[in-house]
Amino acid sequence: MLHFLTSTAYISGMDLLLQVGFLAVGIYGLYTFRNMNRWSKLPANKILYPNGCPVDTCDDPEGFKKFMRPRLLIFSLLCLVTAGLSAAGSYLMQGSRPIVLATVVLGLGTMIFYMASVFRASKKFW
Repeated sequence: MLHFLTSTAYISGMDLLLQVGFLAVGIYGLYTFRNMNRWSKLPANKILYPNGCPVDTCDDPEGFKKFMRPRLLIFSLLCLVTAGLSAAGSYLMQGSRPIVLATVVLGLGTMIFYMASVFRASKKFW
């Protein structure tokens, strides 16, 4: 069992999952960022709103969009950089430990940044 968990096939599969996940989230974030200014009212979105808050209870939808839009752009770009760094570490540097560590730190930092932004938005707009 331990051999399976440490085999390169398992690690490569986990790397691929990380890369696809961060790439998909980054692309979706850029798509949402682009469309935010076009929204006349806040649409349903379980990822963008804090704790799944109903959109009709937002105190200031325009202020929320102005607050979250730049943070969403930063989050999306960091997700794409994390996916690219992970891919570079996996395919170009054959799992180099410094690259793997940088990917983990950047990925966790990205998620913490976004969760903190959503938490601040919940305090400020709901």
